[in-house]
Amino acid sequence: MTSTVDTGSEPRDLPVGEVLPALAEARRAADREEARILALAVHWVDLHPVTEDHPAVSFIVQHGICGAFAAETIEASLGGVGTPGVSEYAVEALAPALGLSYGAGLRLVSEAVELCFRLPTLWALVQDGRLQAWKARQVAQQTTQLSHEAVAFVDRHLAVIARRNRTLTPARLRDLVHEAMLQHDPDQAAGVEQTALDARGVWFDHRASTATTDVTARLDTLDALDLQASVGDLAGVLGRLGDDRSLDLRQATALGLLAHPQRSLDLVDGMQTDATETGLNGSKGTLFLHVTTDDLGRDAGAGTGGRVEKLGPATLTLLQDWISRFSTLSVRPVLDLARTDTVEVHDPPGWMRDTVILRDAHCVFPGCAIDARSCDLDHIDPYVPPDDGGPPGQTSPANLAALCRRHHRLKTFTAWTYRRLPDGDYAWTDPQDHTYRVTPGH
Repeated sequence: MTSTVDTGSEPRDLPVGEVLPALAEARRAADREEARILALAVHWVDLHPVTEDHPAVSFIVQHGICGAFAAETIEASLGGVGTPGVSEYAVEALAPALGLSYGAGLRLVSEAVELCFRLPTLWALVQDGRLQAWKARQVAQQTTQLSHEAVAFVDRHLAVIARRNRTLTPARLRDLVHEAMLQHDPDQAAGVEQTALDARGVWFDHRASTATTDVTARLDTLDALDLQASVGDLAGVLGRLGDDRSLDLRQATALGLLAHPQRSLDLVDGMQTDATETGLNGSKGTLFLHVTTDDLGRDAGAGTGGRVEKLGPATLTLLQDWISRFSTLSVRPVLDLARTDTVEVHDPPGWMRDTVILRDAHCVFPGCAIDARSCDLDHIDPYVPPDDGGPPGQTSPANLAALCRRHHRLKTFTAWTYRRLPDGDYAWTDPQDHTYRVTPGH
């Protein structure tokens, strides 16, 4: 939809039909200026090269040793391998001109040169106005440690996401960077996973209140899933015993009960049932692993891993460890995402639900990134029972889409409408007749 908007009018003078177009144009103008700021930052670096008379800017790194700190000063490129340095004191002049601290100014020029020199496709999209500068800077923050091959992988794949206007969430970016390491720097990927495992711990903060303590934990993923299941099960037992407090309060009580295992067992025994019926200690965390023969490789050392839904890619070593710890493992056949079968009931069968979830990946409302497994499956053309004259074949992958509960209600109770296009994208229309295009998938 196109319209002519008088952007010079006072905002409060605009009629309702012109507010959103004016807001969108203001956003585009701001994005153009942010792209220009990045380009000027790179030009400033070009004008202040490192020479014999003008040494490179230095970075102070602190190392903690037994409670004492030693400072080490190093000289380095602003971004990853292949980016230029900038002469000392150049950033000190740039930062105040923008009202930034030295650290913020250094981040700006570092991310600008990373984009310009190592992420050229994303840089071009920013300068063309097709990718917002702040989104591109998020990418640059994550890629400076990658090799040339890995950063090129990220550049190619994120360019597709940007061109198709897909939502770039922090989780999606993290997953893509890790997948780039898996493909091109597997040793580095394994090191990242091991560093995360080495950082596990549990921390208790008694300062928040006399009555409560804040508990923070970083756990092995499978242990965390089992803990989540056990806390949920025990909270359910408390509810069935008459505890009508909120789920949050019951789960906090349940976690406290796990500090006294016998009390937990006595509580379950008091219901005159066994743990299997209540689910306590019988629930198992569920992981959806997507692994191909290429992921697995020809032998244990040749594979690069696979993707874990909601968690991202993982090395084959980590997946092997997880699989060895599962008490049950279900292997399911590959789904044909182009399958078009229909059924004559409202609720889709399991294969159809999984097909739609894997195809859409997330809620298909513009800008929503809620995982499809947490969404409702909405009939795009509302379902009409056959007894009330509904046509055959209403429930099919082509007529189903993943919508989170909020956006499902918005579609049902407001004037928002949407349809699925022949290429698989979704076209949404708001009550003011503005249109938005959404590309599903990861």
